[in-house]
Amino acid sequence: MARHTPNKHRKKPPKLYGLHHSIEEILEARDNNRLIRLGLGLPGSCNWKCPYCFTEAGQRIKADPIPYERMVEIVHEAKSLGASTVVIDGEGEPLLNKRIFDILKEIKSSGMLSVLFTNASRITPDIAKKLVGLADTVVTKWNTSDKELQEAFSGVKNPYGRYISYHGKDLPKGIKHLIDVGFAGCYKKGDVEVTRLGIESLICWENSDFLQGLFIFCREEGIFPYFEIVKPQGWATGTIVSSERNGKYNYIAAGLVGKKAKEFFEFLSRWDDYSWPVVPPVVASNCFLNMHTVNVSNGYVYPCPGIERAIGDVRKHSLKQVLDQSQFLKVIRHLEEYIQEPCRSCYHFNNYECYGGCRGFAYLNATLPKRFGYQLLIRPNKTVVLPFDDITDINAITTPDPGCWRVSCG
Repeated sequence: MARHTPNKHRKKPPKLYGLHHSIEEILEARDNNRLIRLGLGLPGSCNWKCPYCFTEAGQRIKADPIPYERMVEIVHEAKSLGASTVVIDGEGEPLLNKRIFDILKEIKSSGMLSVLFTNASRITPDIAKKLVGLADTVVTKWNTSDKELQEAFSGVKNPYGRYISYHGKDLPKGIKHLIDVGFAGCYKKGDVEVTRLGIESLICWENSDFLQGLFIFCREEGIFPYFEIVKPQGWATGTIVSSERNGKYNYIAAGLVGKKAKEFFEFLSRWDDYSWPVVPPVVASNCFLNMHTVNVSNGYVYPCPGIERAIGDVRKHSLKQVLDQSQFLKVIRHLEEYIQEPCRSCYHFNNYECYGGCRGFAYLNATLPKRFGYQLLIRPNKTVVLPFDDITDINAITTPDPGCWRVSCG
């Protein structure tokens, strides 16, 4: 790992506006069977073909897309259930959806916050100006400054079009346009320091050195570093274990796991003066989505984007009916009663610093035998294929997260 000297006078790191909620808010929503956040996957295609894409770049169609009018109804249903934020992540690239600005206007007029996830390749100066008045937060994507490697991550040639120099870095033009209109920078929202701009990236062997520098750049510029562990979902399912080069980058999904992931998280935490717990799956954050969120994609309702297990269908039921009737959701919202060891005894779990790591990774790993005939148990330098008996979905969602080094390293 590279060495940097933390600034002991640095302010507490900012949170992403719209994505930070206190544990008190989360528990209240959970205990009253309500929502804080709605994830809304807009139907459509994608101009990238990322080899780790959990939606398989918009090519995986689960059902006929729901009409725009029903999407608007779902937004208002979520608000009636307590939701204050709508996260738009798309089944492809949201900015390719012709109704994207309409749905952002609808969210804004409802009094809710919107968080848009985008690869940023479609953002022009004009689109950035439109977004700054409609979207409360934008999370972009940037995996590496190595142009060839970025093409491997994106699955397309020249994914960003061009780069623009900014404070000593060549930034993808879309990110620079968002900075120009004011998305970057920190400000107070109540007692919390927040920012409206994030950069998402997967933590892999190939880009871990770059991410250390990007983390520091983000901190200096008031941008949230949304770095997360790779999980075996979508196109990453068959490639998460290894990465081959043969002179070129053939595919990407060699995520940092085990001891190396721990070292990576600890290094970045040290830069922030240890102001956040070192837990997966996201750097400088924790994931409590399953206590307060549902995702709607292609008409189906999911506990979160990482759990490929539908718990309802908005073509047949309201969101309230889904919340009231799903036994799967009841279990995942009350994991303290069901979660298995070693998570059950973990200090971070019992002190609300972690909710069992990534429940999506745990569920995906536990159900791999059903889907592909094998299971991954990740160790520092090897992958063990285990014999596996059939299990129920409820049992699968309570298993430990193999992406956590406390699980994979013992």
